[in-house]
Amino acid sequence: MSRKPTYSAEFKADLVLEYLSSTESVRGFAHRNYLSEWTFQKWLDKWRVHGLSGLITKESNTSYSKEFKRTVVTEHLSGKSLRVLMAEYKLQSTSLISS
Repeated sequence: MSRKPTYSAEFKADLVLEYLSSTESVRGFAHRNYLSEWTFQKWLDKWRVHGLSGLITKESNTSYSKEFKRTVVTEHLSGKSLRVLMAEYKLQSTSLISS
């Protein structure tokens, strides 16, 4: 199934770079730009780990192997936060880990 991203990677990068050069809080910046704090924080996390490539939305859903899922869940159970895992593995949603 194909999907169209709501925001382009370039748009996300522009906002991330604008935020990084500001002194504003994540919450204030996100709300001023009509984004949820959670969404903008995910963009920041992905930018910090992968740069621009982390902000590119995949055109189709990804199928993950049982071994991959096991690895991610094991890391989560050993203390890594959902946000960190999402950024490291370029996951679009926490549902892979938390459900």
